[in-house]
Order: sequence, then structure tokens, then C-alpha cells
Amino acid sequence: IIVERIVSLLKPGGAVYFIGNAVLKQVNKPAAEVYHQILAVADAAKRLSGEISKRDISADWVERTLSRLGLVTTSKLFPVQYSEEDVDSTVKDAMEWIEEMDASPDFKQSFKKMLEDLQERAGDEFDGEEVYVGEDSYVVVGQLPSS
Repeated sequence: IIVERIVSLLKPGGAVYFIGNAVLKQVNKPAAEVYHQILAVADAAKRLSGEISKRDISADWVERTLSRLGLVTTSKLFPVQYSEEDVDSTVKDAMEWIEEMDASPDFKQSFKKMLEDLQERAGDEFDGEEVYVGEDSYVVVGQLPSS
């Protein structure tokens, strides 16, 4: 409904831009695998603390939707590289969500320990390098034909 409303405001020849993160892909690299595990633990901590995790919308979905509404689309994917700093930031956020959980101290501690172990593994796997972990950002442009 929101996309339809935005498109209805376009004048002929007008364009709308959608910028987002594509759905995370599986990548057969140890650093990517451990990062995916960290994201899974972070997602679980969010859910257990009552937060609904966001879900990324694929560029394909955006393009299909815009095409269905009569727009001509083009898109571009941009691979995202992650570093140990990015891993540490994700772990820090997850630790904060763990504190928000309505759970026993022992349960929270087991979650924290799991994250600490994964963070240590990530440090070994990333080894100071930036790594593609299967995440892409995208830009999708939809243009209303002039005639």
C-alpha cells in the first residue's frame, strides 16, 4: 500500500529510488559462517527480549512490485565487506539485547558465553581483513514512463 501511494505521486518521467539491504546469502567462507552465527544469536536475543527483528526486503521483490505498478526498473547491488570492528559492534548490540531479556542470570550468561566464543572465532577467521559475508546493499530505481 505504501509503495502504491508513492508511485501514485509520480509524474510521467518521474523516478523513485529504493535503497536497502538484500537478504543475507550463504557464503562458503569460515568468517562468513561465524558472522552468520553471531547474527543468529543476536536475532534470538532480540526476539527473547520482546523485539521483533526486521527482515530485509530483496531487490527482486522491489523490482517486481514496481514493475507490477507500471514502472520501468533498474537495480545495482553493492557487496558489503565486514571487518572485526563490525563483528565487535554486532556482538556489543547483541549483549545489550541479552540484558533486556526477561530470563534468569544463568540463561543470560550462557547466551553471553556463546557470543564471546563466536567473537573469538571471528577474530581468528577475519584476521584483520575485511570479508564479504553474503550481504549486499542495493539501489532500485523505478521510473514512470513519459507516455
